[in-house]
Amino acid sequence: ARVDRLPAPVRMRVRGVVPEAVVDHGAVYERFGGGARAVLAVPTPVEIRTVIADMHSGRINTDTRFGRKQQWKTEQSQKYVEVLLERKFQVDAIAISRRMEGGVMRDRAINGNNRLRSVLKFVNNQFGINLGELVYYYNQIPEDVAAKPSMRNRAHVLPGDIRAIFDSSSILFNIRHGMTEREEIDWYHQLNQNIVPHSEGHLLVSSLCEENE
Repeated sequence: ARVDRLPAPVRMRVRGVVPEAVVDHGAVYERFGGGARAVLAVPTPVEIRTVIADMHSGRINTDTRFGRKQQWKTEQSQKYVEVLLERKFQVDAIAISRRMEGGVMRDRAINGNNRLRSVLKFVNNQFGINLGELVYYYNQIPEDVAAKPSMRNRAHVLPGDIRAIFDSSSILFNIRHGMTEREEIDWYHQLNQNIVPHSEGHLLVSSLCEENE
């Protein structure tokens, strides 16, 4: 049976899972009788500065079995970072499995690895974003770029106030605690099968990933 009436802002159905689930930005509802109720997971906004610090420390692990074989091209990463800077809409949530490992709380990215790696690469000045005729790096122009005559006048660093806006922008995390390996695998399949994209954030991620296919 299909759920015809869903409480806002639910817009995406996932079919073929038991119980039938409904997903929007990572918020999961379970189907009971005639409607979708009982929120199982609500997205948590995490500031980019915190995400970067946790990736540098190794607390967030993007080197998991769930990482896509094909990495995003630079152009795809640039588009994602540009959307984060524009802050016009919230991008689809990143699925995180949180558990204790050796007495330390670790986050394993079940999906969204390319998005996390893109943010880290931008902050590490591995690529810049194109704004008009200019290219802006996070806080330092790479030496190889500065050495190119064609780039000397085009390459810039983000102004401090813009960088602060980027750092304070949030990425949505859909966090589940204490999952087993089997539960992580089941969640990964649930997230990647039979999803009908509707939200702007989900459409963006879908279109970026399709460019690798």
